[in-house]
Amino acid sequence: MALRTKESLQRMLQESRERQEKKRQQAQIKKVKLREERYQLTLQNQRLDRAKDKLLQQRAKERKMEELQALIKKTPQRALNEGTEHPRRYKTYHSNQVERFTPEEDLYTTREELQQYEIEHGGKVGSFINWTLWDKLIAKARQNNKSKS
Repeated sequence: MALRTKESLQRMLQESRERQEKKRQQAQIKKVKLREERYQLTLQNQRLDRAKDKLLQQRAKERKMEELQALIKKTPQRALNEGTEHPRRYKTYHSNQVERFTPEEDLYTTREELQQYEIEHGGKVGSFINWTLWDKLIAKARQNNKSKS
């Protein structure tokens, strides 16, 4: 084997480095191309998925419309006011039961009767009525009624 000179060894080393650099660059280019291809495939798959979802939604909507059309043909159409109104149930004080109406004579009492009732029961049934406030409210209500008339 022949001895090589310093310059020839450096040239061979330089050529080897250039070949390795070229291989590295080609590998880098391949990676970039592969990454770009994967990205394009992903975008294409996403577009296809969106188109597929849209088509499925459209088909579901069409199927629902067909079902509704079939249902319309099956059920006879009634007049709007015929049997559509539901009976009303009134809730009074968290209950569905409505108690009997109070007789007319129990509803209205005079001031004197109320005062007499307070005196007889001595405040055992509820609290006393504030009669000064009572008088003010009555006067105010009468004033409002006069102004409205």
